[in-house]
Amino acid sequence: MNGPNAGIQQLIELGTLLANRALDDIEPAV
Repeated sequence: MNGPNAGIQQLIELGTLLANRALDDIEPAV
């Protein structure tokens, strides 16, 4: 899976992880 979508998928997963961490820092999950 070395198509152009592979890199995009990795960026999406990375962005999601970073966003979730940022949200946890702002408002920790209960």
